Amino acid sequence: MALVDAYGPATSRASSGGETRVTRMGYGPDEVYTRWSWKSLEQWKALSARAGGVPLFQETGVLWMAHEEDPRSRATLEVLARVGVPTSASTAPSSRSDGGRSISATSPGGSTSPAAAR
Repeated sequence: MALVDAYGPATSRASSGGETRVTRMGYGPDEVYTRWSWKSLEQWKALSARAGGVPLFQETGVLWMAHEEDPRSRATLEVLARVGVPTSASTAPSSRSDGGRSISATSPGGSTSPAAAR
């Protein structure tokens, strides 16, 4: 395997360097990649536990927005279910006064509402 990077090895600007990584599980119908990622997640958690208090892994989750009839999204959800990856999904109501263009969220520092987001 050859790793090619615009900035070369051992630089903070390299795409292969830095402190953060994302582990994703969604690969559409390509189940083998989801299975590999799910297995690697177990290994990352085990390594983090063995590190003796050094947080190597921080689980955060993901918000994925897609059209409910998108074939890749549907295939991804089917694969995630087969593999056993926990998910939850919701759909927007079919008739909304705001046209479905707002997002509600609550954070530790406060909250926003659909009305405030307009």
